[in-house]
Amino acid sequence: METSIITERYTLIEVLKTWTEAQQYCREHHTDLVSIKNASENADLVKKAQGKTFWIGLFNEPWKWSHQGDSYTFHNWNTVQPNNAGGNENCVRMFKNGTWGDIGCNVLYPFFCYDGKYPGSVCSCSAQCLYPSL
Repeated sequence: METSIITERYTLIEVLKTWTEAQQYCREHHTDLVSIKNASENADLVKKAQGKTFWIGLFNEPWKWSHQGDSYTFHNWNTVQPNNAGGNENCVRMFKNGTWGDIGCNVLYPFFCYDGKYPGSVCSCSAQCLYPSL
């Protein structure tokens, strides 16, 4: 079940999905999985997650955001992360303390979708954009 829009930009989806399923859901119903550009956004999402670990839109190809393949400059990796344990940890979840960890993409987590335009984006909905996929 989808919760109400928590802010104007982010919607917490509490249904457990794999990273790819979460990305597909966000692209169909919102804009994309959340991209985190700075410490303030990271902290805001931690508060809104209310103690849940959740998917974010970062994946390893090399590391980039789901939304338009944006490269990432801000990161908040947990100690010894990313470690690509087993050679197949290509997706990223945010822990309840706000740090990030890589993990296999088939694990089930809730997730945040982004609503609206990302800065510098020329489109606001998935039907109008071309996105990279895993």
